[in-house]
Amino acid sequence: MKLPAYSVFRTSRTAMQVGHANLYEIFLFRTRLRFRCPKGDAQLSPSLSGEIGIDRRPYINTESRSSYLREDSINLYFDTILDTGWNLYPKGWFKKPAATLLLSISVNAINPPDRNSYNDLMIPAEAEKWVRAQLAKNISQSQNATFTSYGDYVELDFSDGRLALPDRSEEVDLNIEEVNGHTIFNYSPSANRLTYYTAFGQEDMLTFSFSIKSIMDSDDTQKIELIEKANELVSAIIHSISIEVDYRTSPSM
Repeated sequence: MKLPAYSVFRTSRTAMQVGHANLYEIFLFRTRLRFRCPKGDAQLSPSLSGEIGIDRRPYINTESRSSYLREDSINLYFDTILDTGWNLYPKGWFKKPAATLLLSISVNAINPPDRNSYNDLMIPAEAEKWVRAQLAKNISQSQNATFTSYGDYVELDFSDGRLALPDRSEEVDLNIEEVNGHTIFNYSPSANRLTYYTAFGQEDMLTFSFSIKSIMDSDDTQKIELIEKANELVSAIIHSISIEVDYRTSPSM
């Protein structure tokens, strides 16, 4: 049975709970990012840097980018600012969680060799151009990677880590929406993965990457219910995002 992909936002009990969750706030140099973020309760795996449960609050210098990682081969120039996750339970399930919804948020900058290719990422057309180029670069890299298949998605093994990418080479199906005055792009390579992109500077993008990881065996009805719960949580978080560009009272490092 083919599982449904992430769905559109709708009001739900989960959304109401997110609306009362703590406000996550971080300064990206002089930009203030805020969104509702329930306290994570999922067990997290180490990141590529070996850290577990990354949280860069209250400040990260997105001007100097001194902490950024750069990988030209897959067009990445970024730093992770938050890794968190939530346990998911089907209705009437009171034992161990059946799955987890994981969230990794990163700040991304135009890779230095590509700076002449873009004018200003705050212009939606330029931001879309960057997102499509980023995804196309990643997909093209799959030609030189080792594949491991996991149903709806494939995991690609690179020398420096792993990256899950869609098993196709055509132009990606990119969705665009306006959220609280910001243009946000989202892309879902499979039913269990969804990534959002939005600009916060001339050369800067935010990436919210969500994925569902199974823990216990579930039947198809339970899997659909878990994905629906994840949909509601993802949508509520994304629709709470507030980005104040050039916010003047950011704390110093």
